[in-house]
Amino acid sequence: LIGGGIMILYAALFAAYSPVFQEPVIESQTLTFALMCIVTIVGMALAIRHDAVTIALLAILGGFLTPRLVSTGTDARDILFSYILLLDLGVLGVAFYKKWRALDILAFVGTIALFGGWYYKFGIDAPVGPPLAWLATLWAVFAIVPVAYHVRHKTQLTVERLVMSLLNATYGFGFAYLILANRHDDLAWV
Repeated sequence: LIGGGIMILYAALFAAYSPVFQEPVIESQTLTFALMCIVTIVGMALAIRHDAVTIALLAILGGFLTPRLVSTGTDARDILFSYILLLDLGVLGVAFYKKWRALDILAFVGTIALFGGWYYKFGIDAPVGPPLAWLATLWAVFAIVPVAYHVRHKTQLTVERLVMSLLNATYGFGFAYLILANRHDDLAWV
């Protein structure tokens, strides 16, 4: 019921902002974005309170859909990546206390999808410094997420956590190569 309520809130906010169905009730992108962020935060808090991974999954799914739902089609790199970083830090905070692998994987896939989508739409011709800095920051979060629970609780690392760490490294270094290869092919291999 709580998860369904969260999804209804996301849908209602999207419908209130989007001119798809009628004249927008909420005309401010910033307000809609802020309200969707609040829904995500409340959803994560309820998930932890009720120890319910499904609520967390729905909250994070809505959180990663939010930039797409309120997008104006303009390049808002720093705002987008700051938002993604906040979502990922929220998942990292949960990872220290809960062993919710599905949440970690969903956040990782959402981060890859939003970063890749931004890069292919706006980043190919952008200077390489800022995208590399954001990539390194997001990579660092997911270098910690798979091991956070195991370090805090002093338990043995599982195979799927190792696989997630390897996927993070592959994605991070592969995307760094892609960003650099267009302009600095010799540096890209380093």
